[in-house]
Amino acid sequence: MKRLMRRTELARALGTTPPTVKYYTSLGLFPVEKKTDHGQYLYNYEAVKGRYVRILELKEKRLRIDEIKDRLRIEVLIQN
Repeated sequence: MKRLMRRTELARALGTTPPTVKYYTSLGLFPVEKKTDHGQYLYNYEAVKGRYVRILELKEKRLRIDEIKDRLRIEVLIQN
């Protein structure tokens, strides 16, 4: 079962901040599961958690954000 969370809940669960979640969403790094009638984004916690862990790993390797986006895009293509 998917566990859907709002931005603030997700940020708390990941140990980051809501602006960070918003930033990664705007870059297309965090997929939005659906949008409520009130315009709030809902995220699938498990899907985002895995991506966030991978982003942190790539940041530790000092990759720039555009390189991280490319790497994640390639990894998704390979998985599918």
